[in-house]
Amino acid sequence: MNLKTVELLKEQRYRSRLEGYKPLHTVIVFNDSHQSDGFEKAVETINKLMEKDNLPTRVIHSFIENYVSDEGEFACKIRLESRPNHEKE
Repeated sequence: MNLKTVELLKEQRYRSRLEGYKPLHTVIVFNDSHQSDGFEKAVETINKLMEKDNLPTRVIHSFIENYVSDEGEFACKIRLESRPNHEKE
């Protein structure tokens, strides 16, 4: 996940708070299983960093089984969610 993707996710969450609706799931498509594995590791790292910095959100991802598309055969839904039991400093 690059910086631009992270910024888009932040903007999506910010807009959802302003407009009073839940953010939509974002689907990311991969054409290679190694790319999807790398993405999963990156999400874990991002969540650890956000927790370390005591940020109230985390990235939730779930792979879509049997995804079929011209763009690729591996897909993942991602969204931002509040971390349970988050304590503000």
